[in-house]
Amino acid sequence: MKSDFWIDYTGTESKTDRLLALQQSRKTIADFVHIVTGLNIPVTISGANSYTDGKSVTISSDLKPEEFDVTIGLALHEGSHIKLTDFELLPKLMMNAREIDANYEEKFNPLLKDILNVVEDRRIDNFIYKGSPGFRGYYQALYNKYFRSDEVDNAIATNLYNQETIEHYMFHVINIANNNRNLKALKGLQEIWDILDLNNISRLKTTKEALKVSIDILNIMLKYVPKDKQEYDPNKNSDDLMGQGDGEGGEGASTEGSGEGTPMTAEQAKALGEALAKQREFINDNFEKRELTSEEASQLDALGEAGVQVKSIGSNEVKPGTVGRSIIPKVSAILVNKITPALAKSGTINGLDTYPSYEDEVANGKRRGNKLAHYLRARQEERTLKTTRQKSGRIDKRLISQLGYGEYNVFSNVETSISNRVHIHISIDASGSMGGSKFKNSITTAVSIATAASKIQGMQCVIDFRHQTNSKQPCVIIGYDSRKQKISEINNIAYINCNALTPEGLCYETIMDVIEKSNSGLDSYLINFSDGSPSFTLVTEKGKFNYSGITAEAHTKQQIDKIKAKGVKVLSYFIDEGYSNTPSREFVNMYGQDSVMIDTNNIQQVAKTVNKLLMK
Repeated sequence: MKSDFWIDYTGTESKTDRLLALQQSRKTIADFVHIVTGLNIPVTISGANSYTDGKSVTISSDLKPEEFDVTIGLALHEGSHIKLTDFELLPKLMMNAREIDANYEEKFNPLLKDILNVVEDRRIDNFIYKGSPGFRGYYQALYNKYFRSDEVDNAIATNLYNQETIEHYMFHVINIANNNRNLKALKGLQEIWDILDLNNISRLKTTKEALKVSIDILNIMLKYVPKDKQEYDPNKNSDDLMGQGDGEGGEGASTEGSGEGTPMTAEQAKALGEALAKQREFINDNFEKRELTSEEASQLDALGEAGVQVKSIGSNEVKPGTVGRSIIPKVSAILVNKITPALAKSGTINGLDTYPSYEDEVANGKRRGNKLAHYLRARQEERTLKTTRQKSGRIDKRLISQLGYGEYNVFSNVETSISNRVHIHISIDASGSMGGSKFKNSITTAVSIATAASKIQGMQCVIDFRHQTNSKQPCVIIGYDSRKQKISEINNIAYINCNALTPEGLCYETIMDVIEKSNSGLDSYLINFSDGSPSFTLVTEKGKFNYSGITAEAHTKQQIDKIKAKGVKVLSYFIDEGYSNTPSREFVNMYGQDSVMIDTNNIQQVAKTVNKLLMK
């Protein structure tokens, strides 16, 4: 499927995983709809199918992995309706039809509406199909589901619909884009094909022009259908077929107008009836609109507000030692772009408590940040150097009096230097081993750095937390991002918790594009807080993968090296509680020789190490 390129289907068994898949689908589909229409069309989730109300697109809440391509195609179809269809035309169908054909009769409104839906669908789908060829695969999946079934193909091939009735004409009109179409099955089908002119459908620029073609098609039907058979029941064929028999074991059924009376089993009749009903659903948007539960709806809203993403990572080759190699398998990872109280209380993201547990640590960090700002402010101060008694420059008024004494070097030069802007990305290990004072101190220190940065012009700060979901997926939660949030929102970090294990390198891979790269006007830094080596079991489509030991360390080093290659300088704090005086060998191997141990309660020591990093 085309959607394999942008979403990983692993881990969709639990309710939370299903909601995450829905949220990722909603975001991606909204992006796709925006790309092809150029409009910011809202995409919501509800019910068993997808549809539009003319203002927004709704996608199915029963979304299954095998239906993703169909759902995207349907969302694009509905989005193009919003862009191209005149929704005001249908309520005034009679008036608009009479403007085109003065002899039009109101009793044909239901039939004309169905014909117009077919023509309009071909018109708007051609707009996307021709204009955005990269999305054609989604349309092909869409039409394969609704219009290209063995039952319909067989009905065309066996002349099942060859009687001059309105229902039989509509069967052929609905399936006129089918490659197996039979234009000889009924009188006038060739005329309808010529008038529709699918190969030149782009000539129809408006819904009104599509209505004119629809009226021409209607008049051809009425020319060949006897007046006593011009009554129209859009559901007649599908309802009659589905009502024949109970499936296997039936004595068989013969459909009226089948030419030679070709017998069908009850099971075949039912399957064809269902296929025709599905086509009717599509052209009339008569989809079941079952609502999500209020709990699921609020959870999805919370995921959307927090910008939760599912990212496909892995498939990396790493070399743990001088010989051998290991392939990190492809896996889906969760990225939470910000913490909100609603997300925490929704219970959908492992790593967030439903109540704030670290309010004191955040408050303490904010107080310490006010003090830390004084230690770090010098880094961003504007510096000026004035040089006097120069042969050129600006006249120094204090030296003018010396001109009468033979002093001609009365000029001065002033040089001003301004430091680059600074981006500090703080990443905190939120595994179970960090619990207690280590995690509390890390939160306080990170908040103090972020608070100090908020008081210094040109300095921005991001804080994230690395851990895993209950479904054994790498997860990164961004607790604060000064580029997008006010400093007051840093209070939401109090909802964070630590448990389980941390797939270190995989988490860094997840946020690789979040960490700013250094450039001529920006200096970027990564500060890590963690207490050991990664240890984690990945659950993939091919089974479990043990992400630990030298393989995990090599992969983490690989990601840190990629971060450094972006010009990012790395400072890694090894968080310990007095058991050793230096970082472990594994820690240094992953993060480099600049790894340090500090007392996170010592504000001067924190300031010293951060200032040392900033002055590199």
